[in-house]
Amino acid sequence: MSTELSPEFLSEDRSEEVIVTNSIFITLATITVILRFTARKVKKISWSADDYFILAAMSCVWVLYILTILCIKHGLGKHIEVVAKADVATFLELLYFEQIFYILSPPMIKFSLLFLYKRIFLSKRFLVVVHTLMAIVGVWTLIMLFMGIFNCYPISAFWTSEGKCFDFRNFAIGYAVVNITTDMIIWVLPVPMVWKLQLPMGQKVGLTLIFVLGLFDCAAATTRLITSMLSLDSKDPTFDFQPGFIWSIIEPSVGIMCACLPTVRVIIVAVVPKSWRKAFAFTSRTTKPQETENTAWPRSATYNEIHGKKKVMETDSQGSEVALELNDLEHPVDLRGITVQKGYKVEIQDISEEEIGTGV
Repeated sequence: MSTELSPEFLSEDRSEEVIVTNSIFITLATITVILRFTARKVKKISWSADDYFILAAMSCVWVLYILTILCIKHGLGKHIEVVAKADVATFLELLYFEQIFYILSPPMIKFSLLFLYKRIFLSKRFLVVVHTLMAIVGVWTLIMLFMGIFNCYPISAFWTSEGKCFDFRNFAIGYAVVNITTDMIIWVLPVPMVWKLQLPMGQKVGLTLIFVLGLFDCAAATTRLITSMLSLDSKDPTFDFQPGFIWSIIEPSVGIMCACLPTVRVIIVAVVPKSWRKAFAFTSRTTKPQETENTAWPRSATYNEIHGKKKVMETDSQGSEVALELNDLEHPVDLRGITVQKGYKVEIQDISEEEIGTGV
């Protein structure tokens, strides 16, 4: 059969496209994670659950990247006709582990965001939604992971075809539908809360855009689903699976970058010239703070994450912490805690001479 194929066809190699694209996105994702923890260090804030989950997600993406490089060494990007049978078997075995770590990557990002929301928002109704989503994502992840590991019996049938496997197309579609749906819900979930905060309009818009950018993660997941479905039954997997390997890195990398943006914002403010900050909604200046009464805020120890050493106006009780968590850093951090401020309104009215004379 290979003798009937043209030399141009047999010489096709799309592996370089995989290496370049995946290297760019994993580098960008890694940089944003480094900036995230740099912001933590600048603010002298200890790591939280959301940080550990983003590290877990980044680790999964690096494993995916290494597996992709190994797949390239065993024929990825080339037509199966020019790949040795032993390499094809190794390629399919690596593909088995690739799909397992891909299954794990998006849920780690979702958990990171949900734990961030849990930490910075106070609304009980909002937290009920967050906890519900955590349960859904947790159960879904365990089911998908189990099905990913044991989708063939014996397991080796995945790469040897000597055994029984369930319909992988339905499995992939089922995973993608839940993945994309929960992504959309989680990314837009905090937007209404942000608009309840006592922040400048420009900053509200900026924070909203940061969360809405997470929808690019949904777009990447949708693109990966489409490309995977188009090549799932291919007789030339080493060549036709190439787009899937690319989008398996792009999707979680974009998710990680978007998940880090709210906390990386403090670093952006530090490097953006002051003249640009207002134009790009990077300034957090508000009206002059009122006189305050020092009343300890119950969760003040966790509120200084992205807030500078300056007085803070009283915020909405449903989102008090996020106003500080996502605020800009323009001064050295103060670890003594945040205090709730109470304002006093004084009204001055004109009094007529008649009113003075009558003692009214």
